[in-house]
Amino acid sequence: MSTLNKIRSQAGLLVIVIGGALFIFILQSAFESGKYFFGNSDRNVGELFGKGIPYDEFNNQVEEAIAIQEKNSGKTTINDQDRTKIVQDTWQKITNETIMTKEYKALGITVSDDELYSLMLGKNPHPYVVQYFTDHQTGRIIQTFADPKTGQLNPDIVLKYTQQMNADQDAQWALLEDEVRKARYYEKYIDLIKAAMIVTTSQAKMDYVAQKTTFDLNYIMKRYAAVSDSSAKVSDSDLKNYYNAHLNDYKQERSRKLNYIAYEAIPSTADTADIKSDITTIEKDFKKSKPADDSSFVIAESDGRIFDNTYHKKGTLSPIIDSTMFSAEIGTVVGPYEENGSFNLAKLIDDKFVPDSVKARHILIRPVNGDLAKAKAKADSLKAILTDANFDEMAKANSEDGSASKGGDLGWFKRGQMVPEFDAACFFGKTGDIVEVQTKFGFHLIQLEEKSESGQKEVEVAIVSKQIIPGKQTLSDAYTKASKFSGQNNKADLFQKAVDANHLSQRIADVKESDDNIPGLDNPKELIRWAYQAKQGDVSQTFQFGNKFVVALLSQIKENGIAPLDQVKDAVTHYAMQDKKAEILKKEMNDAMAGTSNLQALAAKTGLQTASDKNASFGTNVLQGIGPEGSVIGVASVLKANQLSKPIQGQAGVFVISVDSIHPATPITDYKALQMQLQQSLSNQADYDVFGALKTNANVVDHIGKFY
Repeated sequence: MSTLNKIRSQAGLLVIVIGGALFIFILQSAFESGKYFFGNSDRNVGELFGKGIPYDEFNNQVEEAIAIQEKNSGKTTINDQDRTKIVQDTWQKITNETIMTKEYKALGITVSDDELYSLMLGKNPHPYVVQYFTDHQTGRIIQTFADPKTGQLNPDIVLKYTQQMNADQDAQWALLEDEVRKARYYEKYIDLIKAAMIVTTSQAKMDYVAQKTTFDLNYIMKRYAAVSDSSAKVSDSDLKNYYNAHLNDYKQERSRKLNYIAYEAIPSTADTADIKSDITTIEKDFKKSKPADDSSFVIAESDGRIFDNTYHKKGTLSPIIDSTMFSAEIGTVVGPYEENGSFNLAKLIDDKFVPDSVKARHILIRPVNGDLAKAKAKADSLKAILTDANFDEMAKANSEDGSASKGGDLGWFKRGQMVPEFDAACFFGKTGDIVEVQTKFGFHLIQLEEKSESGQKEVEVAIVSKQIIPGKQTLSDAYTKASKFSGQNNKADLFQKAVDANHLSQRIADVKESDDNIPGLDNPKELIRWAYQAKQGDVSQTFQFGNKFVVALLSQIKENGIAPLDQVKDAVTHYAMQDKKAEILKKEMNDAMAGTSNLQALAAKTGLQTASDKNASFGTNVLQGIGPEGSVIGVASVLKANQLSKPIQGQAGVFVISVDSIHPATPITDYKALQMQLQQSLSNQADYDVFGALKTNANVVDHIGKFY
């Protein structure tokens, strides 16, 4: 079993009347919205290919994933961070599978049962199968399943294992088969894409010449700022023309722009005095507290509800208490003292001499499929018969890590090399004792064999901490200010006028519906949800996030696709005006070029200074001293030596250039290495870009933020 465990009347009338009234109310609301009974799009967590994904179907998958994680971790509940990750992973899974399944069907890609069998149990198993039988602590194949000669996975042993699996292990194996099949589908698909990415000899040669050919050029440039805005006014038709010609420059993702103000409740002098008074009262009881009760006292009285039983080296405690704790008697209480926004009391609980290193051995029992109870039962039964004499034999037969072959021997190790629970058992335990400890890896039976003679004193300190926070009246005052602002300035123009008139600090946040963070605000999900339900120009009610009371203006709504002209008008105006200025400057340059044959003469005529770039290359598109100037470099790459260019509209201004000399690329005869390099680059790009393109084509819309 050790091997298998590795892997697994009157009141009624009143109710009728009330119920009927409620039904009529709901029915009326449903017909008003036109959604409740007839495909409510507000109950979709997202869309793929224009089809909604219902919340109930999605949430069922989320709950299934949560149940699996709870079982595997041995926990009855998971924290918010893990839940959020499961929601995101579930959305990613549904998105990936829906998009890719459509592609596989279109291309006729299949994975047969025989192929899957070979991937699972053949001589060259899929990497997922190898990982399944790998000891995650050592990074090697679990000894029972390894070929003794090569250390690699032995397919014959794996086959025997599959023929003896229990129900839990069989379910896990089925999940692994499903993942391997999916992986193989994608591998075939991406291999097809990569096979089409061929770099010819001509392409490799063109790239080589572009990268290696350099030229010395001189230029003059007049910046756009030399033309006043009033001389280059743009009309509405100019804006529309520029916008329509550059639509792809204004692609955007769905988001909301919030302008918000925050009234922060800062603890008053009275609040601070009250908290100090509270902890001073606690100090008397803390001094009287018995050593056995100190941990429960800290948990009961400290804001964090945490008792830290860590032993500290000198210099690792707060400077306020460090020296005192290493010279005081056990039971000494220091404080109250103020630090990091809290009033604290510190009590010396214990001190010990801690060795630098220890020598120990152990037996590890891992839980199968998260079943901690079975793992503990096995560890308990082993501990009952474990002795110094039989430890080596028992470790070889039962330990489930790389030390099993050595009788569980871990050798000498220093403080901090092991996980905290294991570390504490070894460095604070008694030599020769066999103790049972639970860590994230499972249950360990540990025997401490030796301790080094060198070491140092360490202390255990209990700290009661009371955060200095605003009191009820302070919070109420801040809320009143925020609510008054919201009530009096409930329109966009009023909001902005009030912000300016009162010199308030206004913050701006661009948020996506799936976001759960706005810098400076604690858990602002409620505000983000409001942003996706409100209309542009709406002003919110007052939201409370920790000690901050927030009022927000929904200043802009962006949807997927091309941004409308009114949203990008400032940017369009800037570039349309730049085009106008370019025409003015190009005319000036052309007029000055009449009868001029070289750059120096043109510079004298225009009053501009010549500049140079002695190592320009089409491969970089950068002009020394200016920055990216693709148009200028492009013209330079086709000019003949000493030929004067026409005026060029660049990024920074209008240029006229002259190439002094051209340095051709050194000829080579074999481009195979460059072909392989370019092809590998394209192949790597496919791994990252293909799914992004498919996702764009699928019109993916994410509404998860409305529900989670």
